[in-house]
Amino acid sequence: MLKARRGLASRIRRPGEYFCRIDVSALWSVIFVLSIMTVMVQTPHHGYFPDVPKSLHAGPLPGAMRDEAMRIALTRDGRYFFGGTQITLGQMAERIRAAVADGAEQRVFLTVDQRLKYRNVKGVADEIRRGGVGRVSFLTK
Repeated sequence: MLKARRGLASRIRRPGEYFCRIDVSALWSVIFVLSIMTVMVQTPHHGYFPDVPKSLHAGPLPGAMRDEAMRIALTRDGRYFFGGTQITLGQMAERIRAAVADGAEQRVFLTVDQRLKYRNVKGVADEIRRGGVGRVSFLTK
């Protein structure tokens, strides 16, 4: 007598048997999503790519991570960024004054490309002084 064929499910798992297979497709999908997120986080922010110099005796500056912190970045090609927006050198002093009036700390965190000429950094330092801030911290690796 021939046995009637049932569906695919009965061939994979007979009644009374344990399902002893580990499905790792969910694990691989989580790993894939996390790897994409790490690539997105590692991209430079706000369109400027400063090549920050390394320092042997750097100290932690937790104030630089605040939202209201004044962060200025100088790139090798002569662009200036205040926070995330590109500005000109003439706008820098008034932006600093406005940030201080809004309650920012009396300190500017400066990120400078390591290949930048000193005369460009000196011009920015003069504008920071004109803005009314005397404390400047350089952000390094």
